[in-house]
Amino acid sequence: MLKLTKTFYKNADAYISQKYRYIINQGGSSSSKTFSLLQLLTTIALNNKLTIDIVSESMPHLKRGVLRDLPIVFEQFGLNFEAMLNRSDYFLKFNSGAKINFIALDNPGKARGSRRDILFVNEANLIPYETVQQLFIRTRKTIFIDYNPTKAFWVHTDTIPQNPNNSLLIKSTYLDNQFLNEIEIAEIESHKGDGNNNFWRVYGLGELGIAEGLVFENVESRNILDEEIERFDVVYQGIDWGYIHPFVFIKCYLDNDRKILYVFDEIYEKHLSLAKSMELVRPKLNPYSEIIADSANPQSIGDFWDNGFDIYPAHKSPGSRDFGYRYLQSLNKIVIDPIRCPNTLKEFLTMEYLKDKDGNYINDYPKINDDGIDATRYALERAMPYGIK
Repeated sequence: MLKLTKTFYKNADAYISQKYRYIINQGGSSSSKTFSLLQLLTTIALNNKLTIDIVSESMPHLKRGVLRDLPIVFEQFGLNFEAMLNRSDYFLKFNSGAKINFIALDNPGKARGSRRDILFVNEANLIPYETVQQLFIRTRKTIFIDYNPTKAFWVHTDTIPQNPNNSLLIKSTYLDNQFLNEIEIAEIESHKGDGNNNFWRVYGLGELGIAEGLVFENVESRNILDEEIERFDVVYQGIDWGYIHPFVFIKCYLDNDRKILYVFDEIYEKHLSLAKSMELVRPKLNPYSEIIADSANPQSIGDFWDNGFDIYPAHKSPGSRDFGYRYLQSLNKIVIDPIRCPNTLKEFLTMEYLKDKDGNYINDYPKINDDGIDATRYALERAMPYGIK
């Protein structure tokens, strides 16, 4: 008998709607995300002549997960898994003409194989973005993705920001699986503690975890609504100059009472002439706010000023970068819009402390992929209190 969880119905509804190319499952322990996707893919294969590829990081990983669960799924459908499985090439053939292939990506070259109609990337956080890009461009229709959200990766920094209108993020927890018994629920909830530990955050709540070594542990990726932006009374604006590195212009708002920063607009482009950067910045300007820019390029600041921009150099002094980073870390939350500011979000989510020769994290920051972060700290220079700990 089929046992279909809430997670199954969320995915089925998303697939039937035909609104989304990317159906992304971020889930905690026992949320049934993988099992539900296998049920859905089996349903699709029984009724449509389609090619479906299920990929994972290695064959042992497939055998421990997908290939362990599928016989149970097939039994619910009254199907004989062993009779349908070709073990030499690892694929399933259906009477409908559909075919499900199992592909291990321990050899990245396998991603550049034949095309398929539907792709399921299992435990996607274990697979490099360069590999899945090859799979994506060879997929004609829907792409299903699942993972435990141990930390931010390419789904958060690339896939969703680059595809805002045809991506759906489905978050699931053990509470979406109504078939768990009391013992299983108690085992999961035994890890709750005070509700703030990282294990519970990831595996209990299905929320994005905080990876070891991250510089900014207070970042939230969230769409910032137009109605919210209209209420931002004081807007801060910053520029980090660049040509080979990106030129970055940032707009943000600081809720001082709640210590929450909202980053809601960016220009982030390489190889911009000074005239072109002015052309891009001008329509985004808040007319009542100044711009604080990297003082390392006084000529550009002067040119912007001569062209009517209210712009001033940042006061860079020994320790100012460290001071700015510590201020950003001290905030309760840094909310960054993934659609409006995808590049700045990627920097904040992925910056890690430097490591020493033994691989241990040290209290120092890399001077790379920090252009959006720098533009943000310049923007906030007037708002930063002195003597922050």
